Amino acid sequence: MSAGLSKEVQALAQVLKALEGLSETDQRWVLRSALSKLGPQDGPDESESDTGEKADEKKKGDISPKKFLQTKKPTTDVQRVACLAYYLTHHRDTPHFTTKDLTDLNVEAAGTPIGNASQAAQNATRQSQYLAPAGGRKSQITGFGEDVVGALPNPDAVKEIEKNRPRKRRRGRGKRKARSKR
Repeated sequence: MSAGLSKEVQALAQVLKALEGLSETDQRWVLRSALSKLGPQDGPDESESDTGEKADEKKKGDISPKKFLQTKKPTTDVQRVACLAYYLTHHRDTPHFTTKDLTDLNVEAAGTPIGNASQAAQNATRQSQYLAPAGGRKSQITGFGEDVVGALPNPDAVKEIEKNRPRKRRRGRGKRKARSKR
């Protein structure tokens, strides 16, 4: 057994041990989420040679935006914005983007039109926290947004992730004193 293969077998053993005790649905969600972090085309493929090198090196842009959206099946404009942001970040090496970049990519993907793209992007940032400001008029996808995209198209997995949504701290000026009526 080669040293490289031994490391792979050890890694697989750790993954299988981590999945013990989870339901089959949860196991699949964990594996899909892990694969989505790598990107749909980054997993091992059958064209690897005995030395572990890929015979046909894949590029991140191999999956089209249309196919990516078909795979993820976003059900809301906010989810669509998150998927487009994920695609720009991981398949187009564009981690900072404008709303226009998102709408242009949606057109390229022949996606369902986003009613009010500006509002959808604001909601993805302020309410859903899938996006975050990146300076100027640009945005970037958050880790939370990446987790949601990774869980798509499984609505149960998305709900589970949403339960753990980061909560915004409210800015307050301290405790207000109750006014007494006189």
